[in-house]
Amino acid sequence: TLPNLGTIQRVVIGHNNKGVGAAWHLASVSVLCIHTGQEVNFAYCGWLSKDDAPYKTEVELLPVAGGAQGPHAMCRYSVIVYTSDIRGAGTDAGVSCVLHGDKGSTPMLTLENSKNNFERGARDDFSVESADVGKLQKLQIGHDNKGAGPAWHLQHVEVVNHSTGARATFYADKWLDVKLGTTTLVIPATQADTAPTNNKWKLSVQTSDMRGAGTDADISVMLVGSKGSSQEIMLQSSADNFERNKWDEFVIDLSSMDIGDLTQLEIGYATKRSASGAVLVQTSDIKGAGTDAQVSVVLFGEKDGVVVDSGTHKLDNSSNNFERGALDMFMITCRDLGDKLTRLVVG
Repeated sequence: TLPNLGTIQRVVIGHNNKGVGAAWHLASVSVLCIHTGQEVNFAYCGWLSKDDAPYKTEVELLPVAGGAQGPHAMCRYSVIVYTSDIRGAGTDAGVSCVLHGDKGSTPMLTLENSKNNFERGARDDFSVESADVGKLQKLQIGHDNKGAGPAWHLQHVEVVNHSTGARATFYADKWLDVKLGTTTLVIPATQADTAPTNNKWKLSVQTSDMRGAGTDADISVMLVGSKGSSQEIMLQSSADNFERNKWDEFVIDLSSMDIGDLTQLEIGYATKRSASGAVLVQTSDIKGAGTDAQVSVVLFGEKDGVVVDSGTHKLDNSSNNFERGALDMFMITCRDLGDKLTRLVVG
């Protein structure tokens, strides 16, 4: 027998994660007080599992809107954030958002949990509470520009209202970078018939096994199909690509571009957007300053309002480089980085 709890405001439910197939997908919970006739409904529509997002076996639920707490009852939202899988997409900055619906807007909601969030190509799940703002219409999301490398490339966000089960998707595919004047985006909800299609291609490239076969140059491709062709697409990943006798794999996302059946592939140096230049490196003239280590550089610029980078280039020529007091010059070819370099990473 339970004590008199008064008006039920929330419920905590979970399992001990034991037994075969412990994962549990919970739809909803209904609590009825037989003595008073009070009934309160709670919706979840999610996994309670160590192996499935949001990777927890216990959840705290709030009453659905329109229930015992009236039309302005609190509800729980899942905010699922997808960081793009491109070079430099991740961020260590603090991220927050505001949900806007046809009944109002939430306060600023901080997106944080115990994980290392917003890494390149990652999905991050957050659970937040707010009054039910109705049908979601737009999402405001941004970061505080703090931490090392705060620039962030957001792919898209999904939001689930656990009181109603309604889901909304917000597609961004944009940089949030103070250097571009944008650390906050306001994104309208995407209708089902206008959502980008899953149009990804996997490209596997093998470099030959012969002396000098590898390259540090920028390589690009164009996919030509029966309905048209893609733009020039740079082939880059986190790996050291195009080394001798090595397979490299790339995922090309054409989003809503329909090229039809693939009929032709054009691949080569990124001449359509390439530029050449000299990198001069001065090693200090102090004891022990020189190094025999492999040195590489990445150049960053801004072109057409988008942050672009050169990719990683090894600094190597026929000389004995990086000796004490020496000035070394290296020629590199990379994509067009715009009129002005914004930063450089060397290591």
